[in-house]
Amino acid sequence: MNRNMIDGRQDHLAQVALYGRYVFERGLASSTGGNISCRAGESVLISTHGSCLGDLDEASTVSVSLGGELLQSRRPSSELPVHLEIYRQFPGVGGIVHGHSPYAVAASTLLELSDDDALPAYSAGYLIRVGSLPLIPFIESGSPALAHRVAEAIERSGHAVLIRNHGFFAVGGDLAEAFYTADELQDALRVYMFSSGQAVALPPEVCDRIRAAHRDGPVRTRPQNDENQRDAEMSRP
Repeated sequence: MNRNMIDGRQDHLAQVALYGRYVFERGLASSTGGNISCRAGESVLISTHGSCLGDLDEASTVSVSLGGELLQSRRPSSELPVHLEIYRQFPGVGGIVHGHSPYAVAASTLLELSDDDALPAYSAGYLIRVGSLPLIPFIESGSPALAHRVAEAIERSGHAVLIRNHGFFAVGGDLAEAFYTADELQDALRVYMFSSGQAVALPPEVCDRIRAAHRDGPVRTRPQNDENQRDAEMSRP
């Protein structure tokens, strides 16, 4: 492994450890629940099975190729198939957060299942960060069926999906964006639960206008290759 590869892995490890701690401290996951990952070129760095997101380090993360080959002898999170399916389908996604917060689990059992949008929009911030939230039925963790269904839902929503009796997945162009989306979703779920679902949502025309202005996201963005990126930078005034 050359020096650049080592430095790159350390950068990705620092990001996973930082945002894993944020996820834990914000109550998006507890104990050894939840998982987090980032894209690292043609591989993925993901938290290991049974690790605490609040205390991630070298020993509690593992590199896996996009094809699913373990690049280190550590056991990855059981939700690895979901992470890989999202990264393979959406090249613009660079980070994924999966949480099991009490608000997410509770709301998932009360809201109606929806392929499009299960949660009322209470704020502009939610519409900008999350946009819409599909709610899919419970499917066994780590299964190919869950990976397929989550990727389908992410393609529709662009940012996040809620799973009945389980939790949520949130994605971003990088881990920071994925965390901010998860955090914004958590706040909306709190409003829903604290108000027993009675909080007044934004008017539909306002929701449509804000969503239309923020339609782009990591799922709908294809990253430029290095040559195109250089050309774009050289063409700037």
